[in-house]
Amino acid sequence: MVRKILNPIIFVDVDAVGANNGSSWQDAYNSLQTALSNVQEGEFIWIAGGRYVPSTSSRSTYFTIDKENLSIYGGFSGTESTLEERVLGANETILSGDVLDNDVNTTNFVTNYSNTSRNGDNTYRIINILNSGNNLLLDGLTISDAHNNVNSTSKGAAIHKEKTISHLKLKNCIIKDNVSRNDNAGLFAEFELNNASGTRGALIVENCQFINNMSRWATSVYSYVRSNTNVDITIANTLFDANVTGNLNTTSAISISGSAGWFRMLGNNADVDLNVYNNTFVNNLDNGTGQGLNATSHAVLAISKGSGLSGVLNANIANNIFWNNKTVGNAVTRSITDLYKFPITSVNVYNSIDESNFNDSSITSTTAISNANPLFTDLVNGDYSLSTSSSAIDAGSNAYVFGTKDIVGNDRVFNTTVDMGAYEYRTLLVDVKLFLQGALIGSSGNLMRDDLRQNNHLPTTTPYSDGVTCNS
Repeated sequence: MVRKILNPIIFVDVDAVGANNGSSWQDAYNSLQTALSNVQEGEFIWIAGGRYVPSTSSRSTYFTIDKENLSIYGGFSGTESTLEERVLGANETILSGDVLDNDVNTTNFVTNYSNTSRNGDNTYRIINILNSGNNLLLDGLTISDAHNNVNSTSKGAAIHKEKTISHLKLKNCIIKDNVSRNDNAGLFAEFELNNASGTRGALIVENCQFINNMSRWATSVYSYVRSNTNVDITIANTLFDANVTGNLNTTSAISISGSAGWFRMLGNNADVDLNVYNNTFVNNLDNGTGQGLNATSHAVLAISKGSGLSGVLNANIANNIFWNNKTVGNAVTRSITDLYKFPITSVNVYNSIDESNFNDSSITSTTAISNANPLFTDLVNGDYSLSTSSSAIDAGSNAYVFGTKDIVGNDRVFNTTVDMGAYEYRTLLVDVKLFLQGALIGSSGNLMRDDLRQNNHLPTTTPYSDGVTCNS
């Protein structure tokens, strides 16, 4: 009798020297493209640390997802036999659009867009999810250096999701140094599902980082919903750092706003729940001049709907920190606005910090908000964990918690009440105790083990040395 193989694992390691057939770490595929060509629905791809490019010559060749229910994990050393052994942060798996491996990035949008180290050779996108690639998990990947300057209408850069895809999850991923001429450089996720009477769609971004991405609007996450579409969108335990919206010129390429994201309802009879929990928004820049926007109407996070549309879009913004985000003239930008569009059904803010105290008229209610300095450990040098005297400690609401771990793998709720922001504060004494117990990896205590069986994305099988798996 032929034994059915359940959720087999395909191994990828750019440095493997074996048979190059994906059956084990020793015989791993050297190319992620080869693995994607051979993977079957419901399988797992494990990728060792290293750098992987979609093509060595073509700017329009991407890592294309065209199978359902795939789970793609990075961050392995190339010896693990179980997902529990993976140590996130120790073995960076980079999916890069930098074909020539020569990028020298700048922090200015105009100069980075025209940057000759990237604007003529980097791939336009990196991951392209086709309509046959539903229910994809991306976990433990760095996705960087897409450069979409293909034309005046092309959308997205790092990750592009086809609009009929109903489910997508990003977890433990870093999206950085991506550039787009138009809208969105990070994650582009349109939804047109026609599922008003069926299963709701879902977009989940959990424990991720969006860093130094640049476009003209909706830079980090751009998600809009068309007619007759029901979907839940959750952004949780995620850092948005130094993302930019801005003009490329003042005539044909003017910017709008939304450096961290723009969430929109653009069709009738849609039903959308947007949950933004325990994120840190810091050092982002919204610097454009489009549509009459100015320092009072720019926003790090844009939430709006089209004119005259029926439907529901409710947003719960809870346990977040908005700090040191700037706009024209280096003024403090607003945390949330509807960008002079039309306000959604409700925007409810809970237990969050904003320098401007969430003063935009599009916000329908606020509870336990503050404009107090969150006192990061080292704002200047990019350490956005909370210092001992931070007012964000134990100041969140446990009613709005997603997942069990913070952005670096610490317990999401410590000392009974969740903190604000992406990082949960713990004393050095606690970390030393846990380190001695073997619960943390590395001297700093910041390397994390994965949240292993959440959402059924870990196979209930044990891989053998030849890559074949049997029921455990």
